[in-house]
Amino acid sequence: MVAIGVLGVVGVPETRAVGQQTGRSVTIVAEHPDFSGTWRLDVAQSEITSSEGLAGLGAAAPENLYITQALNGALILSSRINGAQPRNYIIGGDNLLPAPGGEDARMVISSRWNGNNLVNEGSGEVEGKLLVVREMFSLSSDGQLLQLEVTTAVAGTEVTNIIIYNKAEN
Repeated sequence: MVAIGVLGVVGVPETRAVGQQTGRSVTIVAEHPDFSGTWRLDVAQSEITSSEGLAGLGAAAPENLYITQALNGALILSSRINGAQPRNYIIGGDNLLPAPGGEDARMVISSRWNGNNLVNEGSGEVEGKLLVVREMFSLSSDGQLLQLEVTTAVAGTEVTNIIIYNKAEN
């Protein structure tokens, strides 16, 4: 019989994990944060200075954000705003996502882990102008606060939104 022990990593809530067998026991060590869940916008803590943000979700910062995270780390962000388009992030790959500027506007973003932060960087075109986007997702050590730092530059003008979400109770 194999005993299984679960160890956490300081600053990382319970997450998807990989196992390493040592003798007769298996130790599970967390790899990356699990962003999945229902999140509620904390307007008071957020710094939303621009209408650009999470394009395609119906607002720069939707009131409710729903995140599904697969075992391979892929994320799907969605909202309940009528007409919103989900944002799909494949880690280590290029992702075609909605861009500011309308229903048909698209940008290509690559996603990677930088420590415990998910970093998404890419570009597209909006009304004939170059759009450059950098998003960083980070989770508090207790897993109850999600911070999204979204920096958008269009035609040399750069704006950053700091969007704070609190995990909704089940």
